[in-house]
Amino acid sequence: MFGILPALHENQTLYSWCGLTHALNGAVCARTTSTRLFGAPYAALCHDFPSRLNLLERSTRGVLGSTCDIALRNTLLGYYLAIVRRSRAEQIIGLLQTGTIRHLKMLLGITSSRVGGHHPLKGCEKCCADDEASRGWAYWHVEHQLPSVLVCSRHRCPLFIAWDPVTPVHRRHWLLPRLEHRYMRAEIPVPSDASMERLLRLAADSARLMTLPPASLEPEQLTRGYQRLLQDAGLATRNGNLRTARIVALVKDRYRGLDDLPGLAGD
Repeated sequence: MFGILPALHENQTLYSWCGLTHALNGAVCARTTSTRLFGAPYAALCHDFPSRLNLLERSTRGVLGSTCDIALRNTLLGYYLAIVRRSRAEQIIGLLQTGTIRHLKMLLGITSSRVGGHHPLKGCEKCCADDEASRGWAYWHVEHQLPSVLVCSRHRCPLFIAWDPVTPVHRRHWLLPRLEHRYMRAEIPVPSDASMERLLRLAADSARLMTLPPASLEPEQLTRGYQRLLQDAGLATRNGNLRTARIVALVKDRYRGLDDLPGLAGD
């Protein structure tokens, strides 16, 4: 049991909490802290998805709350599980309670998407300053880590990316917002006010998706709904065949000027 266990805030990533716990307890070795929390030397250093949740509950004596809620609200898991079939969502949560899932990103459909499985840490400089003023330290916000979020909705400004070429399984320390010497920092370029408004709308929709319970949007229902909408707009035939060229042109026009941003490439 750790001598100091800080509160886990609703908008704080579990990864940030682990780094803060490490620092407050004067620990030296990140792998030792990770092992004490999760029973594995690198589990705490993985910033996107959780693992070994039952061991985390045991090591913290349950003071952080429901491990299922932690997984869904303080990691990226909830963002992806909202559109996964119920049986698969339950399977994933169950497996993450007891261990890790090597093929988790494949089960979530991430590896086959255009965005890919890399989730760089992102932050807002103004949020960092607010966190330090109100709590005494800055931390990574969950909503900023969502792949489709590139701007801060609260401050209406671009996020910065914390780039580190070392993967979590080879990392020996935490990357935290105010430790810039441990990573390369790059601000996400937003070319115009119109682009900012589009990205703010995308961020708001992404945050709402994150709040949905697992399997809220069944893939089959989504498919049928999109087909009806596309047919009504003249973008799909009665048989369901998509008029791909017209759809691509509309999407490119909608997000014109944002093609170079992470995950928004048009082709």
